Amino acid sequence: KDPNNRTALFMKASIYKETQDTSNAITLFRKVADLYPDFAPAFEELGILYAFHHDPIAFEYLNTAVRLDPNNTNILYNIASIYQEDFNKPDKAEEIYKQILDIDAGNKYAWHNRGYIQAFTYGDYELAVEYFTKAIQCDSTYIEAWTNRGNAYYLMGDKEHAAEDFRTAIDYDHTFQ
Repeated sequence: KDPNNRTALFMKASIYKETQDTSNAITLFRKVADLYPDFAPAFEELGILYAFHHDPIAFEYLNTAVRLDPNNTNILYNIASIYQEDFNKPDKAEEIYKQILDIDAGNKYAWHNRGYIQAFTYGDYELAVEYFTKAIQCDSTYIEAWTNRGNAYYLMGDKEHAAEDFRTAIDYDHTFQ
């Protein structure tokens, strides 16, 4: 009935995104953002879609989403992940993961990714172990944290602790690799 209904447009854009029709998804998310400039999820989705194509405009959309919803750790996490994975800027990612932890000290993903950066970018295995341990304290079944803490221990030469962590990860999911 209403061709500009925010919920309907957003859902349709999401369906396009899920079916890999990114051009129609972008068109509809832009329409939502234009019609509803205070609706952070539309800007977040545009940022994610542009980041997928390694387009730096992604940060403009994501930063708009953060401005609209500054305590949304999911938006912040997306920004940090994009800096870490797509734009190879671990220092920027680390800064945003810290920001997430200021909002939610129990965010296992932010702790894990800080550990990952410390271990596999900077080679600071002791600090990495500390961060992976914090992630495990947030969720004792977080297999990736157990595995990566095991990797950090292994790289430190502590094969006993590494083996313990690998066994724990396998105990939680014997198919995990």
